Amino acid sequence: MVADLKDDSEKIKEKLNSVDIIDVCGGDVNYLLDWAKKSKLDTYLKNLLDKGVVYIGTSAGSCLLGPDIGFGWWEPNDPTDHVGLKITDFILLPHQKESNESENVKKYTERKKYLQTIMDFPWKVYLLQDGQAIKDVGDKIEYIGPGMKISI
Repeated sequence: MVADLKDDSEKIKEKLNSVDIIDVCGGDVNYLLDWAKKSKLDTYLKNLLDKGVVYIGTSAGSCLLGPDIGFGWWEPNDPTDHVGLKITDFILLPHQKESNESENVKKYTERKKYLQTIMDFPWKVYLLQDGQAIKDVGDKIEYIGPGMKISI
């Protein structure tokens, strides 16, 4: 079954209330977040997950659930909505390259410190290489897949 976020919000909710798994693909995370909010997905998705529905997110779909989607690009004077759905209390950065590992850790550690000086930023940031995933069950976070497990 496919639920298009551009459909009527009640129709989407009805479809999602009848599934066991929600699989959200990638693309532009800003576009995806905008439609998640327009479709009112943000008002009931957490309840579905609390009832046992499994959420699988790929690329942008994985970033959507976090408290903030703008970790890598948002600046204080940018009026763009960077607030995610706030279902998880961590931020995911997919598509990290193993060859840039130490450079990315340094860059994102500095970025996190900067954001902590201008806003409330208590979240852990997980860097994911292609082929890796995060399994979030309750209070337990588990890395899945090959390669380094990096969080800042």
